[in-house]
Amino acid sequence: MRRCFVDTSFWIALFDRNDPAYERVTAFWQELAREPLRLMTSEFVLDEAYTFLRRHVDLHAAMDLHEAIQASRLIEVLEVRAPILTAAWDTFIKYDDKVLSFTDCTSFVLMWRNDLSEALTLDADFAQVGFVQLP
Repeated sequence: MRRCFVDTSFWIALFDRNDPAYERVTAFWQELAREPLRLMTSEFVLDEAYTFLRRHVDLHAAMDLHEAIQASRLIEVLEVRAPILTAAWDTFIKYDDKVLSFTDCTSFVLMWRNDLSEALTLDADFAQVGFVQLP
């Protein structure tokens, strides 16, 4: 079964019809639905996505994302607790040649700890630290 991490930028593009990547992400999402799949995201990613959608689209877009996450059996929301935060901080300072967000660093740690190599993201930072960026 294919296992992927879903980043903020992918969720936003999927739920914001005005996003420049909306059509590409939606088509890719429909392709993914045809194969055995397990998706993971995080509390921090959802915080970013809900906030962005609420501020830049509308409350209904954020609610639609929330409802999709809650209704899906294929999406697991990973918790970000103290050991993840500590490892994320180490990652944040390790890559001092890159301008990474702290949330991305928490995502990287979760991906490493869950043995995930693919990220559904429009954020090139994932590829810069060695993950496969999809679509």
